[in-house]
Amino acid sequence: MASVCTITNNNYCGVNLLSNPPSGSHLVFVLVLFVACCTSVAAQGSRWAGLDRPAFMSPLKDSALIEGPVTSVTEDSSGFIWLVAANGLWRWDSHILLHTTFRNSEQSAPQPTIQSSITDKSGQLWVGTNRGLYKIPPGTNVLEPVAAGLLSNISVQTIAIAANPQDEQIIVLGTDRDVYQFD
Repeated sequence: MASVCTITNNNYCGVNLLSNPPSGSHLVFVLVLFVACCTSVAAQGSRWAGLDRPAFMSPLKDSALIEGPVTSVTEDSSGFIWLVAANGLWRWDSHILLHTTFRNSEQSAPQPTIQSSITDKSGQLWVGTNRGLYKIPPGTNVLEPVAAGLLSNISVQTIAIAANPQDEQIIVLGTDRDVYQFD
């Protein structure tokens, strides 16, 4: 039968270490155990030295397409990775990087600035801009405004997905001064 000894309140296996210091054999045992553990940890650490490639890769670091830092990353239901950068929203499929466009936008007019993105539990991609909320229908690369008349005057800086007690999805929009609930 195995037993477990613990050290609590200066007690080791029921022996008070302050009034009854451990005998020499106990000290030798503890010292040998300590050296064995340290040797085992050092040996395990040397396994990493044999890796010939990094554990983390940055496949887009040399891309001339993306400008500035990537501020938001999300994945949709099709497995595409969506990246928000200073120059817009990009779809990446591990091979090709595609820039999104806004539906019905004129080339001469300034485009909304994309600030955030999130994917809900159904896989719908939601995008927050300085001119409201947009979504991208599955299978497309085009941003469509959501409730344009209602939301076009707010700057959506962050988006969160929540659920009410009936497990219905609620979209929460954060601006610089307010929080909105969008059902």
